[in-house]
Amino acid sequence: MMKKYISWVGLLSMLFVFAACMGDDDNISYLTYDDTGITGFSLSAANQYLHTTGSQGQDSIYKKTVTVSDYDFYIDQENNLIYNPDSLPCGTDAKHILLSITTRNSGQIYLKNVANDSAFYYHATDSVDFSNPRTFQILSQSGNYYRSYTVKVNVHQQEGDDFNWHKLSTNNLFANMQAMKAFAAGGNVYLFGFNGVQTQLYQTAEEDGQNWLASDQLFDADVYKNVVTRGDDVFVLNAGQVLRMNAGQWTVMGSNSDLKQLVAASTTELYAIGQDGSMMVSRNDGVSWTTDVMDEGKELLPLNAISYTYQPLKTNDDIDMVAMTGLRDEEAYPNDTTAVVWTKLVEYSEYHRNYPWTFVDIADDNNYALPRLANLVIMGYDNGLLAMGGSGVGACTKKGFDSFYYSQDGGITWKKPDYALPTDMSSSNVFTATVDSQNFIWIVCGQSGEIWRGRLNRMGWTKEQNEFLKVRGR
Repeated sequence: MMKKYISWVGLLSMLFVFAACMGDDDNISYLTYDDTGITGFSLSAANQYLHTTGSQGQDSIYKKTVTVSDYDFYIDQENNLIYNPDSLPCGTDAKHILLSITTRNSGQIYLKNVANDSAFYYHATDSVDFSNPRTFQILSQSGNYYRSYTVKVNVHQQEGDDFNWHKLSTNNLFANMQAMKAFAAGGNVYLFGFNGVQTQLYQTAEEDGQNWLASDQLFDADVYKNVVTRGDDVFVLNAGQVLRMNAGQWTVMGSNSDLKQLVAASTTELYAIGQDGSMMVSRNDGVSWTTDVMDEGKELLPLNAISYTYQPLKTNDDIDMVAMTGLRDEEAYPNDTTAVVWTKLVEYSEYHRNYPWTFVDIADDNNYALPRLANLVIMGYDNGLLAMGGSGVGACTKKGFDSFYYSQDGGITWKKPDYALPTDMSSSNVFTATVDSQNFIWIVCGQSGEIWRGRLNRMGWTKEQNEFLKVRGR
């Protein structure tokens, strides 16, 4: 009982002391904080100005409100930087943007002037000119410290879906070629061309395209259609030997008389068609080969214009999807109107499985099958498969170089994208195409020797670092 009485006395004493303090303004003590910073940053409103063409062909500009609140901003607290890695749409008015900012411990927000070092108190209703990076200063609640942030609002300067072509040069080296295949690897573009006697190899830097260096390496006549690339490596089947080139150095990997044609590659494997017409695989860079698994008969494998690409699955980057296209023999299958498409999943995790090659069967109601085009080429592009080819072969009556064909479903359907081939490009069936590491498409034309390079604008947009604190809204 005595312990309880003492406790109540102590509590009452504390209450009297507290009441006395509250009654004396001179004795009020506030709890303030020295630390502060920006913890949330987002855009709330902006306008976009777009160009349009009237019915009479006149140009005009109209304004619309663009949704900007969904664009994430990253806060680099170490370097006091804030920016959006995904740029705002082209035409966004960066000079008049409304913001939403939150701070730690209710720090006060000041915006530094553009012309001098002075700063003014920022109100949430103020629009900010972000045509250049701006500096925000956050004053701590105590008023003793402040922290400065540089904010950059990125706006695309190009329309993402515009495709621009440039004619790099006309090269007489390729004017007499009867067949060609191009590949990009290790920062270079390689062209294997058949001149009627043998295959010759030329290379140029991805940044160049006008100056091509001829290789001293000699190849048999059909080597141009026995080349695959994987990363920085180029693999060639020449006179029964598998050769690998890296950084300009050639190495003999092995010899195998069972190989007929080198046709494809993935991150961990090489693929060839054997002398018996079956698919073969090498898992040690061409040193040894075994028969691979197929879900359909080998009579459905392509014989001519074989092309391939491989890309990681969107859902699992430990699995490649290899796509291979080509044409069956024209004399044996004159009624074919479409190319043949095969795919293979290649798993290279620790406990990987061996998936079979799968033939992409064309349903009777599929109006978007890949046409049977001369020298058909496929490339991995824009998260899908992109194909182009010359005039129709056999029963296919498609016009040559009519358009690209684009597939987003693993080669089942192929539709024409919004972007087109160069309008004044040579229409010779002797051509080749490839994609380099910067997502430029290269087209080299035989006879004319034209070299074209083009890119979908958004395929050239860089991704800024986003390993900091990501903030959406508040």
